[in-house]
Amino acid sequence: MPHIVVVGGGMLGTISALLAARRGWEVTLVEAEPSLWSRASRANEGKVHLGPVFALGGLATAEVMLRGAFSFASTVDEAVGRRLNWAELVTDCFNYLVMPDSLCPPKELAQRYAEIQSRLDALRAEIGHDYLGSDIERVIAFTPHTHEPSGFPAFRSEERAVDPVALGGIIVRAIASSSIRVLTDTTATLLESSELAHVHVTSRDGARSTLTADLVVNAAWEQQQLLLPAEHAVTRNYRLKAATIVNGYRAPRPLTLVQGPYGDVVPYADRTFASWYPVGRLSHEHGLLPSDATMARLRDVAADTALGRAQLAALRRLHVLEADLEPSEVIGGLIIGHGTADIETRASELHTRSEFGAHVDDRIITPANFKFTTAPLAAQDAVHTAVRLLASPDPKATAMP
Repeated sequence: MPHIVVVGGGMLGTISALLAARRGWEVTLVEAEPSLWSRASRANEGKVHLGPVFALGGLATAEVMLRGAFSFASTVDEAVGRRLNWAELVTDCFNYLVMPDSLCPPKELAQRYAEIQSRLDALRAEIGHDYLGSDIERVIAFTPHTHEPSGFPAFRSEERAVDPVALGGIIVRAIASSSIRVLTDTTATLLESSELAHVHVTSRDGARSTLTADLVVNAAWEQQQLLLPAEHAVTRNYRLKAATIVNGYRAPRPLTLVQGPYGDVVPYADRTFASWYPVGRLSHEHGLLPSDATMARLRDVAADTALGRAQLAALRRLHVLEADLEPSEVIGGLIIGHGTADIETRASELHTRSEFGAHVDDRIITPANFKFTTAPLAAQDAVHTAVRLLASPDPKATAMP
């Protein structure tokens, strides 16, 4: 029986571990935090993208998002071993509100949305119709209407968000009832590969040990590049972004503010997620990994109620939230991408999220994945890569450049 170690207990790592375990493999899941699904996978809006928010990223990015979106539910279902009731997990459809200083005027956005729809139509026979448990035909309207509270032009989309807290609970319970060995409070510090794969780990109390396995899936988030061999590690664009949760309040409709450095309003069944980028962006860096200062700020963000109030106040001024809301919780997570520029410029590489696929270094599999939307598809790709490597008498012969 092959033994697979998966490093990282977020969306990508947990789905990879479940899919590997369903093949009958021995799986060890390593997570640095005290619990699984406690960082970026939990602290995001949960949107399963169909491509419009990356309108400046080109059709290659749209195709990756569409493939991820239309395989999202089926892959998660496969991982947990049952068909989920997706209607209970998803929001209503989003409106895209075009801000006055948008990087794209409504006319240009309409043209780009039409191109995304054409790409979906071309892929339909291959990827099917199932988007989060429903059949959909379109991505987003090509003609804007007026969002009455704000007066901004708005495009009605078919995009929805999945409640990341509820989904995380389902996935963590599936892991608890599986044969997967889970090591929390355990940080992977080095991955090595010779005849077997070796994962050097340090527990929270400082104890060091080495896990030996047939293969490793490097599904870490901000630490992923640090764990790669030095010759293959690349620098990334890291942004620390905060959002505000208002419990017991449901905003009238999910909204994404476009096109540029703005935010989202996402009503779930029992709470609303609200983000306003000009206030919520807490750091922006470029390197192999985020700085200690950024990671310290991430740990402290939950106590910053003033930040939460500032985000809610900004969104109230835009007439996309009601008055007199108080933050229940402030959450933060790292957004990872390419380049050095932030998204306030059209030329920023952050508009492009087309990189996808598993990089192989001997017995170490490193999925390339930047979005919640594509994490299940990336997990599936990582496990398929593992199947191929295990079938090869010489994994080095199958390694990707």
